[in-house]
Amino acid sequence: MKNDIYLFGFSVDITEKLKLSVDAMFSGKINLVRINFLHELRKIDFEKENVIMIHIQELNLEQRRFIWQFKINYPKSILVFCSKDYLVANYSWQSQAVFFLPLPASRRAIALMIKKIEESRKSPKQKIKLSYQGGFDLIDCDDICYCEGDGNYTTVHLRNSKSILLSKKLKFIFQKLSPFPEIIRLGKSYIVNTENIIKVDDNLVYFKEQNTNNVKFQLSAIYIKRLKEHLLMFTS
Repeated sequence: MKNDIYLFGFSVDITEKLKLSVDAMFSGKINLVRINFLHELRKIDFEKENVIMIHIQELNLEQRRFIWQFKINYPKSILVFCSKDYLVANYSWQSQAVFFLPLPASRRAIALMIKKIEESRKSPKQKIKLSYQGGFDLIDCDDICYCEGDGNYTTVHLRNSKSILLSKKLKFIFQKLSPFPEIIRLGKSYIVNTENIIKVDDNLVYFKEQNTNNVKFQLSAIYIKRLKEHLLMFTS
């Protein structure tokens, strides 16, 4: 794995204890870099796959908003959450962090963290087969923005602005996508990949795109409310 692991929100005391354990276990092969201030995050190249450990003392609305915005700005980063509060472990799962490191950190927990980081880098992108009359598309699940159901048909909208019309009910498509916790269902008509959302403005939802075209769609007020609640981690 790459040598640098960035630490954000850690005190000097906790950082030193982690460094002692990491140095003893990995003989200087892994370098822990403490980031003191928010503006220093800009020094990290968001185009690269970095490992960033975030210390969460208290899981509040401000922290949740920060994590959500951080994931948008650094989509390739591998996140590890650290805390004395074991409730953060569940939040780590919801946010698709690669690992939760309880504090104080044991050497066994640190070894497991490094193993999880290495495994996540080796894992290939997960693909899904979407069959239609005359053929099928094999697509990366993280390329899905949203799915829109209409009776016995479902339209899958992708980040490259391509749309795939399937002769399948939305319920069937959601069953295929259910292993991915970032993909949620909103009511009877929509499936949304929250990982690709970059902005919610009034009743419009904007997604990451792979070209110059904006990928967006409109939701009713009640669905927008449900989506915002999920994004802010008010619900599980």
